[in-house]
Amino acid sequence: MEICALMERSPERLLLVFDGFGGSALRGGAVPLPADGFTVWSVYDYRSEDFPVEKLKSFREIHLAAWSLGVWQAARVLRGVKLASAIALNGTLKPIDPEYGIAPEIFAATRDNWSEAARLKFNRRIALPTEFASPRPVAEEQEELRLLFDRICGSAGTPENIYKLAVIGTKDRIFLPENQRAFWRTTDVRTIELDAPHFLWDKIESVEDIG
Repeated sequence: MEICALMERSPERLLLVFDGFGGSALRGGAVPLPADGFTVWSVYDYRSEDFPVEKLKSFREIHLAAWSLGVWQAARVLRGVKLASAIALNGTLKPIDPEYGIAPEIFAATRDNWSEAARLKFNRRIALPTEFASPRPVAEEQEELRLLFDRICGSAGTPENIYKLAVIGTKDRIFLPENQRAFWRTTDVRTIELDAPHFLWDKIESVEDIG
């Protein structure tokens, strides 16, 4: 995994933002940052699950906002970490699932056919502003898709739920709203809905004010 510091204003309060597939330091700039009082790290590139958990020990208070496939990945690497708050945005803990996430055949087709043209189409589908389009090589992103598919489908069971709030975009065309609702109904997580597509950071004023 890669970590990019978006803001460093507190040695005690950390906000972790787990990006979705194809994340980059550039896309981390889309996150609506807290006004003050936080250090904010954007986490992306899930080809590896290596995450420096030991670096979290210096913080007194840790918050999490995870988007898309980052919802599942964050739950995997942060298990056992005490979180002051944890928000899932347009994702679930069953990300490759016909009822609770993305249909396996759709995910596999995206993986197999990933290209520059496919990326442009995907960006339009998620409503990603052009200024946050990925600068990463297509082949690298395709490798990330392949590894995520294998990891998710090969994992035993669902990660332990670490979330307290889930945000559902009612215009999401990747994680369908009905699938998100169906999954979170199996938990005690509170949900709120926004009139938003899959990419929804530009619909939120500040991460710390969600919910």
